[in-house]
Amino acid sequence: MKGHGDVKMKVGEDGHIEGFEQPGARLNGLGAVFDVNDAIIRALGGNPYRHEEHRLAEATREQRICQMVEAARRDTREAIFNLKERLASVWGLDDLSLHKRKELLFELWEECLDDGDAASPGAIARATIEEFIREALPPSSPAAFTPVELAMLNERRTSARPFAPYTNVRGDAGVDQP
Repeated sequence: MKGHGDVKMKVGEDGHIEGFEQPGARLNGLGAVFDVNDAIIRALGGNPYRHEEHRLAEATREQRICQMVEAARRDTREAIFNLKERLASVWGLDDLSLHKRKELLFELWEECLDDGDAASPGAIARATIEEFIREALPPSSPAAFTPVELAMLNERRTSARPFAPYTNVRGDAGVDQP
């Protein structure tokens, strides 16, 4: 809880503002102190502390942005760490046809951001998906992507990089196509 004057702000771990705590009636040596102006503003649907809340939000903006960036990095690392498990779940959807499950794997690959940086989260996620495909649908298996399927998927991809899960990271054919 960060405070500024009488208003306190609750900030989540990810840097977003969860809410404000406004001062209530205060006790002094003679009894409770009640602000009539606050009561009138509230009765009219206003917030007597909105300027104070805004100042507090502005004063903590940079710190909260840093928290947001770190939370996004943490979430991305966790998502990549759990990606193989999620891919196995997709592949294990026996109520879907083989064709549909392969389409889903391609769509997951296609959704990854392709910014050309091999160390980016999108590139790492794509490499993880390709590795999963090579392990779960090796070229020698009946479930493997066929050259015709790969050609059709590549025709509709939006990525600059071709969908070629049976090609290794060096770019040469690491495994023969089925």
